[in-house]
Amino acid sequence: MMTTRQRFGEMLLKVFVVLVSLLLLGDCEPARSVWAAESPQPLRLGIIGLDTSHVVAFTQALNQPDTADHVPGARVVAAYPEGSRDIESSVRRVPGYTKTLRELDVEIVPSIAAVISRVDAVMLESNDGRVHLEQAAPVIAAGKPLFIDKPMAASLADVMAIFELARHHGTPVFSSSCLRYGESTQAVRRGTIGAVLGCDIYSPDVTEATHPDFFWYGIHGCEALFTAMGTGCESVSCTRGSAGDCVTGRWKNGRIGTFRGLRDGKRGYGGTAFGSEQIMTSGENPGYRPLVVEIIRFFQTGKPPVAPEETLEIFAFMEAAGESRDSGGGSGAPATLFVVTGTYTGIPYGLLTPDWSGLRKRIEARSPGNCQSAAGCKPSRPERERFGVSDAGRASSRPNADHHSSPGSGRPPVGMSSLQGIPNSTVQP
Repeated sequence: MMTTRQRFGEMLLKVFVVLVSLLLLGDCEPARSVWAAESPQPLRLGIIGLDTSHVVAFTQALNQPDTADHVPGARVVAAYPEGSRDIESSVRRVPGYTKTLRELDVEIVPSIAAVISRVDAVMLESNDGRVHLEQAAPVIAAGKPLFIDKPMAASLADVMAIFELARHHGTPVFSSSCLRYGESTQAVRRGTIGAVLGCDIYSPDVTEATHPDFFWYGIHGCEALFTAMGTGCESVSCTRGSAGDCVTGRWKNGRIGTFRGLRDGKRGYGGTAFGSEQIMTSGENPGYRPLVVEIIRFFQTGKPPVAPEETLEIFAFMEAAGESRDSGGGSGAPATLFVVTGTYTGIPYGLLTPDWSGLRKRIEARSPGNCQSAAGCKPSRPERERFGVSDAGRASSRPNADHHSSPGSGRPPVGMSSLQGIPNSTVQP
């Protein structure tokens, strides 16, 4: 099994190759600014991926003003159906959800580019986190505010790459589970119980073979846990049980937070937050409307309601939990993740921002025949083959070319294809 340091090295390589792949396609024209809350016209929204029930719920809330759950301020006007390519439970839903969205007066278009050209902002709803980086990149490059539904990606590496692209292009991006916006969970966040001394959260943790276990559905409970506890988790241990896993995180100042993932038996959402002044139930499922309200407010203002550092730490928490659980036969050996300063194994997140000019020079030195121009710079052939990037700079047509996993890593593949948006060597972040 790979160590944390080895996987972090692999993660940096992923980010590097994603950025190189983007470099092949050059800059995208920035879109007009859309976050003007005073605009009298509803925002035009697009959806990418019609393989989750969320697309129906969100579109009904936005496009049906006579319903009790209606959220004003925006309408879904265009959607691109393709989400997962190989998760059967997702693929089989696409025809039905596509039909439903047509009935809700949504135009179904043949490409992500067609969505981008018709809308002010985008909701990336593909159920499969492996394709999120690939699908998010052109939206970010176009400057369209972007909400990414859970899971933000199928690896911490892809989450970091998405945020790096967003930061460079100045495009607002955020991701969240609806459990973040439960009434009691938000009350804990606001300080109703005083200082949060600890929190125990449980939620279903249905697994999917193509994703790390907690990423697919356990993300709901982990999101609620971090909403209550905040950032600053320093180490994680996870114990495997017959009906699910129990994850224990140690925060700074010795605070303890736990997540229990329920797989067998009765499933539900809930938990308890322990404060300096009160003890309060937390972690309930509030339904979709509170999240949709936050999404529209985000599109109107351009201000993400969840900081990238918090989302990154949630994914580091889940990845470290899997590493702990898989070590020692499930005995729960502690694994280190982000420390309080927002670093991963000692490397500050901000240092992942590349030196674009230096990146091009390194590519030229390694592959001089391919670098007659900035647009012609390519990674080496082994890297192109490993990550499914053809000589044209896009994903090759072979099956699953846009996914990769390291031999023996025990980790699922992550999306790495059809990317655009890296600036040429004359642009600095």
